[in-house]
Amino acid sequence: MVKILQFSFVHIKKDCIFAPELITRSCTSLIKFFMPVKIRLQRHGKKGKPFYWIVAANSRAKRDGKFLEKLGTYNPVSNPAQIEIDVDAAVKWLKNGAQPSDTARRILSYKGVLLKYHLLGGVAKGALTEEQAEAKFKAWLDEKANKVSSKEQKLAKEKADAKAKA
Repeated sequence: MVKILQFSFVHIKKDCIFAPELITRSCTSLIKFFMPVKIRLQRHGKKGKPFYWIVAANSRAKRDGKFLEKLGTYNPVSNPAQIEIDVDAAVKWLKNGAQPSDTARRILSYKGVLLKYHLLGGVAKGALTEEQAEAKFKAWLDEKANKVSSKEQKLAKEKADAKAKA
């Protein structure tokens, strides 16, 4: 005899939790569906030379353990730091409720992921059209690219000046 407890959106049957629209999934995959997800950094590289992967992972997993999806990379050793990230995948995880860690939030903000997520929220509410949101995001990306290139030029000039003095 199996007791079924019915709530507004979740059914509990034995030790298996599932939403009504996911009845065909097994218990193991259903638990993965409901787990809390964090966007965080996973350390790689050798001692003294850190290199990070930006990943979406179960919040209960180890820092360098299993992850659900690799979203990008972060190399803090170079100046300016090199960051590669899949913006669309990161926005998808944010829409699904993933919570970024503090450092990951700063990286996502720096690369414009949080801005795109915010603009898509405006599109969903009807405040913006998809084209307007995309135009704002492209304008922001161009402005950011100009700032980064000016910093790289400034660093190169300082390096050349220091070499000339020596």
